Amino acid sequence: MQPEVMDPMKTIRCMIALGFMIFSHAVCAQDEELPLTGHQNHIQSIAISGDGKLIASGSSDYSIRIWNFKEGVALTTIKRAHDKGVNSVCFNPDGTLLASAGYDATVKLWDVKTGGELHVFEGHTNRLDNAVFSPDGKYIVSGGVDSHIKIWNVKKRTLEKTLEKAHEFGVGALAFVKKGKMLISCGFDKSIKHWAFPSGKLIRTLKDDHEDPIISLAVSKNGKLAASGCKGGKVFIWQMPRGRKVGEITTDVDHVHALAIGPRGKKIVVGGLRGSLEVWTTRKPKLIHTLKGHTDIVKTAVYSPDGKWIVTAGNDKEIRFWKAGARTKSAE
Repeated sequence: MQPEVMDPMKTIRCMIALGFMIFSHAVCAQDEELPLTGHQNHIQSIAISGDGKLIASGSSDYSIRIWNFKEGVALTTIKRAHDKGVNSVCFNPDGTLLASAGYDATVKLWDVKTGGELHVFEGHTNRLDNAVFSPDGKYIVSGGVDSHIKIWNVKKRTLEKTLEKAHEFGVGALAFVKKGKMLISCGFDKSIKHWAFPSGKLIRTLKDDHEDPIISLAVSKNGKLAASGCKGGKVFIWQMPRGRKVGEITTDVDHVHALAIGPRGKKIVVGGLRGSLEVWTTRKPKLIHTLKGHTDIVKTAVYSPDGKWIVTAGNDKEIRFWKAGARTKSAE
């Protein structure tokens, strides 16, 4: 039998069709917003650089990964960032440095480009859950189970100040408002505190609102709104800087570990124990829709700087991307 001779034009048409199929598959894969995988244990924290180009993730597998946001490729993996696990990661304002905190009671400073360790800040006596850069990048603030808040000078690599016993039973979360002139902290003592920064002078204490330990905070980009979430599932929205309560949300997620306010301050994402995420309006809070895809506890959520994406992660070891303007799943 003689081999069939392929018509040249037919060959060209086949190649074009094949190329179209490959292109179509790539577009579909992108449209599905496939999760990033690679961590071997729970993802406790994610952060996005100010220019929106990089994602950092910290995990109970002891590692930190730095990803290309657009391509979803891991650029750097720091395999043993903290003994016993990483609980918090945060970029400095220009995205050149990364701060992390972990179970080993240390705060570490990393070079983002190389993944090299620049300094270890020591002084806490128990697990750390938070490390945040001040908006000017001059300080790192940390807090955790030992109940103290510590302020570290990045340039000098020294301890600037300790806010002793800031929250009884432990510090749940930290955030900045007023362009870095005010620090907000919350804790397992069910209180929220406002501190002048960097002096550390206590301005006010908000108490008797949450009935359960407060474990999460979020702040709008313009600093005019803050939100606090607790183990019981409630979220309160506060007008800043005075701390007047302007909204209350009763969620179905339980244990509100993840909170993020959109850049325009109009929406808030809530995630927690049940694995689903809820998107609410901040004004006269109303549930818009739920996002379903995670199969375990959602520990962390952030908006991309341009507000187009919500990025989440948790105990299922996956980093997921959601189009912020899309109703991915209708509210049930």
